[in-house]
Amino acid sequence: MESWHISKLLPNRSTYRVSAIRGCYKRDEKCFSLYGGARHKSSGFTLIELMIVTAIVMILTGIGIPSYMSYLGKAKIVTAVAEIKMITTHIEAYNASNYELPADLSDVGYQDLLDPWGNPYQYFNIDAASGGGLGEARVDSNNYQVNFDYDLYSMGKDGVTNKQLDHGKSEDDVFRGNNGSFFGPVVKY
Repeated sequence: MESWHISKLLPNRSTYRVSAIRGCYKRDEKCFSLYGGARHKSSGFTLIELMIVTAIVMILTGIGIPSYMSYLGKAKIVTAVAEIKMITTHIEAYNASNYELPADLSDVGYQDLLDPWGNPYQYFNIDAASGGGLGEARVDSNNYQVNFDYDLYSMGKDGVTNKQLDHGKSEDDVFRGNNGSFFGPVVKY
């Protein structure tokens, strides 16, 4: 360990030893800080410091978790819209090659595809339905059909739906509307 005598630098010309390793002045085995006074070693955090850190972590968690959950909800909606568009593409290709819409999603290979909430996608061929299809077809608040060819939708987070879009059970549904010119959640229709 190196040490230097710096008696010329300190007042009253006392001899102090400076230790390069410990970073303090030593005289008679007492350690003094560079700014004066005895230096005490800290052995941990105080209760106040721990409480402040805990409060900060709780505040950040309180802000972060709802934001993250909102992000996950939006990501599931985007995924459902993308999958509905993909299924629509295959239904249109089936229609172009067979000159009719598929009877169900198994005709286009999507009978086992689940939406982001774990529910199967719903498909209803309005053209093939008896009585013009109004019986099961999705309708808006004025009882007008949303589609005239077929309905394709996810029942959303709650997994329940109603044929009427403005019904409470349909608020979280993600669907294809206006014969394919709209894809998205019911609340944005």
